[in-house]
Amino acid sequence: MEMLNVEIDGYTLTEAIEAIAPRIKIPIYWDHARLAERKIDPTSINVRLPRTRTFYKRILDRTLAQARLAALLRVDEAGTVFLWITQ
Repeated sequence: MEMLNVEIDGYTLTEAIEAIAPRIKIPIYWDHARLAERKIDPTSINVRLPRTRTFYKRILDRTLAQARLAALLRVDEAGTVFLWITQ
């Protein structure tokens, strides 16, 4: 588990997740059907995370919680691990 210093301010949820995605090195998929059903638009939700020392899973959890979303680790039928963002 890699600890790092982080601060997020002035970014949308989509921008924050896109910045983290290359660092966690697993595919990230959004549950677009659920987000549309609940009228949640991650491109318009501003997120904030005060300066802290933490790890990637905690960053994801805290930023997604601001939109009442969650990140779940899943495995597809081919055995590939991915992150599923849903409500």
